[in-house]
Amino acid sequence: MPNEGKTIISANLAIVMAQRGLRVILIDADLRRPALYRLFNLQRAPGLSDILSNTSELKEALRGFADFFLGLKDENLKLAGLNNLQFITPGHLPDNPTALFASESMTTLIDELAKSFDVLVFDLPPILPVGDVSLLCSKADAVILVYNVGKTPRSVVWRAKKQLESSGAKLKGVVLNCLNPETKMAKSYYYYRNYRYYEKKEGRTGV
Repeated sequence: MPNEGKTIISANLAIVMAQRGLRVILIDADLRRPALYRLFNLQRAPGLSDILSNTSELKEALRGFADFFLGLKDENLKLAGLNNLQFITPGHLPDNPTALFASESMTTLIDELAKSFDVLVFDLPPILPVGDVSLLCSKADAVILVYNVGKTPRSVVWRAKKQLESSGAKLKGVVLNCLNPETKMAKSYYYYRNYRYYEKKEGRTGV
């Protein structure tokens, strides 16, 4: 769902992998309400939508660490290893993002980027309100679901999981965001154990 921390998780993941020496490209693929480019203070266009609609070349849309550094006001944030990190911003917001996600141009772009980078990290819109996200997820080697513990009902998370699996996406794990280990974790674990035990005893299907 919206505001569960997908953008921050994507950014942190990309930065950590770049610092480990991997060549990483971080792609702002929310073509409705993008936020990643603002986080790094980058220009929105040209970007992903412009590449896919053939109005800009890939080389014109790539942003490097120099562009990122220009946006930083705090010297302490200029972390080592970010020269391994590049960006693609969302570009001009299209009328029909679904068509771009499903296009052959998207598959071609992924294949092209995979030749130059070790890891491609896509920051995507929320899976349930924006159903066409599944189209892009199905093209990925791995999908990570971000879940704001205590905000989103577990039944909603289950629906998101089923939607991803039905599209052929390879769901590899879940990030539990905004988790307070002293309270919510213990509470959730207790609830989960008792819920599963109760459902099993009654012969129902658990969530």
